[in-house]
Amino acid sequence: RTFKFQQKLAEKAKNELFKWALQEETAEEEENKDNALLSLLKTNTKITASSHFTLPQKLLDYNRLEDVNQHDVHSSIVSAVEFHPTSNLLLSAGLDKRLKLFNVNLTKSIRVQSIFTKDMPIYSAGFIQKGKEILLSGARKHFYYYDLGKNELMKVSHIFGNQEEKDLKK
Repeated sequence: RTFKFQQKLAEKAKNELFKWALQEETAEEEENKDNALLSLLKTNTKITASSHFTLPQKLLDYNRLEDVNQHDVHSSIVSAVEFHPTSNLLLSAGLDKRLKLFNVNLTKSIRVQSIFTKDMPIYSAGFIQKGKEILLSGARKHFYYYDLGKNELMKVSHIFGNQEEKDLKK
């Protein structure tokens, strides 16, 4: 069955629909791409979507707030800090194997949750799924994700097709 499937895929690849994928770029096309990239890198042109919002040109008032983690500091290096995309929640994660969530407001920041990953110092952490989950990775082949709605930490033991990676620090 697998062999027949492979044969059918090979036949489809010969079809007109996939001709563009089989064509090789000419030297001129490659050079144009390289030149475009080099010229972009030599400028300070915005390459992201622009926003029409600008701050008014006057003095900006600000208040110094107390440190978010003043009453609950990490016992090791903090490796990740990120604000929730839609709420006042802030995550901090570190090599002490802890993920800490804080509710940040103008008067006082309160720790909402502290999660311990017994077998992984956290090198990277961030909100995913529009802030519904948090992905945690470190110097291990596995990683964790935390579901905010279910208040549940789940371990993902491996990624299929990723045998070369020794760890997931990034």
